[in-house]
Amino acid sequence: MKILFVVAEAETEEAGPVSFQVPLAQAARNAGHEVIMAVSETGLPAALEAGIAAVPLPESVPHDGRRDGRALGRLAAGSVVALTGLADAWRPDLVIASAQAHAGPLTARHAGVPWIRFATDLEEPVSTDLATTAELTPELGRSSLRALPRPSFSVSVLPAALRPATAPEALALRHIPYAPQVPLRPWMYAAGHRPRVLVAMDGPAAPDGWFGPDRSAALLSRLAGVEADLVVATTDEETAARLEPLLPPGGRAGRPPLDVLVPTCDLVVHPGSAGATLASLAHGVPQLRVPGPSVAGEHGLGERIADHGAGRLLRVGGCTPDADAIRIAASVREMLGDPSYRTAANRLREEVHRMPAPDALIGRLERSAASHRAPRRAPADQSDKHTARNLPHRPPEF
Repeated sequence: MKILFVVAEAETEEAGPVSFQVPLAQAARNAGHEVIMAVSETGLPAALEAGIAAVPLPESVPHDGRRDGRALGRLAAGSVVALTGLADAWRPDLVIASAQAHAGPLTARHAGVPWIRFATDLEEPVSTDLATTAELTPELGRSSLRALPRPSFSVSVLPAALRPATAPEALALRHIPYAPQVPLRPWMYAAGHRPRVLVAMDGPAAPDGWFGPDRSAALLSRLAGVEADLVVATTDEETAARLEPLLPPGGRAGRPPLDVLVPTCDLVVHPGSAGATLASLAHGVPQLRVPGPSVAGEHGLGERIADHGAGRLLRVGGCTPDADAIRIAASVREMLGDPSYRTAANRLREEVHRMPAPDALIGRLERSAASHRAPRRAPADQSDKHTARNLPHRPPEF
């Protein structure tokens, strides 16, 4: 079976949405299937480092930098020609597309194969899909469509307890934290005797946010007064080198993989980034989300995590940088001193661990592709080579 993964462009994180689909792509390859991942130039290194064959897609960032539904529609429209050309040449049996990779459904329609919606449910509001569909009206018209084709089914890596009420029905799929790796240093995998606080800057820092260059000095200065070891995770060594002198003795700054670092921490402070959110949930670490104005749409998940007692959503702004930094440091102290946050985070971690791992989904993918190739009938005999090819027998998991 040939599976084409179509991933939304890497937006605010270095590995971006690519890292969320890598475990499923690797599971498909390990089951003997052929995999190609179509991704923007920004996310291409993450796919290649994971051993996934990948092709670059045109990347067109809106001039105003916005990533609303219409912007995503324009980006999808710019990818359709490349993707349909890939589908004509490679002939996939199945398309798996991230929820915001709206060119994926159109490619599946062009190829005449089913598609699977891969969701994180972190920031995928219905309003975004409606705006994207409106922007894609010309492309839809050329396929005689009024709306994007419906998926065969959807999967979501967010625990059911945290999914928004408006999210489409989806099969649960366990999130396996993945990050591009670097040579590990002892501080990345081993903590000291004091509580450990991670400030995760796992994405280009917005100037209006608490993790941007204009305010990070005030933030780290106030966090230095907390009785804890402070660790800063960045996506580039230049930023780490700039921030490390601002840290208290014993503090560390670098580019560690979050899947290694997060389990050593007692609290993760971040601006609402997807990678830090999912890694914290997977490892049962409380999180303090401090979003800037540019990520206002992510407040819903922060509120749901707070409602479950596994973190806080702290809205700051309107005061001086130092005054707001004092509020952030106070929240860190309070959360470190309250064990109920860790208890609640562990409950969510247990729910994550009960979700089926990626390899459990492979049988469902095989059946979806096979049912689309030919009408359902009795199990194929030796003469039915087309349907049975590359589809090893597997017990039903879903």
